[in-house]
Amino acid sequence: MKKLIIPILIVLAFVLETKVRVLGFGPSLTVMLVYYVGIRHGHLKGLAFGVAIGALADAVTGSYLGPGLLGMATVGYLARYLCKGLFIWTPVLGVIGLAAFTALDGLISYLCTALFFETPTTVVRAVSIIFVQAALNAIFGLFITPGEEDPDAEP
Repeated sequence: MKKLIIPILIVLAFVLETKVRVLGFGPSLTVMLVYYVGIRHGHLKGLAFGVAIGALADAVTGSYLGPGLLGMATVGYLARYLCKGLFIWTPVLGVIGLAAFTALDGLISYLCTALFFETPTTVVRAVSIIFVQAALNAIFGLFITPGEEDPDAEP
């Protein structure tokens, strides 16, 4: 039963991203899943999960393969840095981290699409969409906390 939770959450995230709208913008729920895996299970699992979700997102949207993949992989890999090193984990850091990583994913995806393919929209519209998504996702950063001490360490 536990193995079915992640696939169900992935499908639910993709479906809700298209259905839920706040001020005409939808949250980026898939970034939340990648952030969760990265922060709870470490760099390598976060990177692998980000690559898988990003490739799936690119395939589902029917656009070019790569922009979503690169953005999600970056989020999955870098998320673990929030709770190790210079930072002491607090819920506020979770809010700031999820907002920042949502914005990072959106900016990477937009820049890759604009630079290598065609500009999907104006820069002002893209930035407004990205920051509204970041604000919507930031609320959920209160509830996502780090996992084990160092999951990437060798046993």
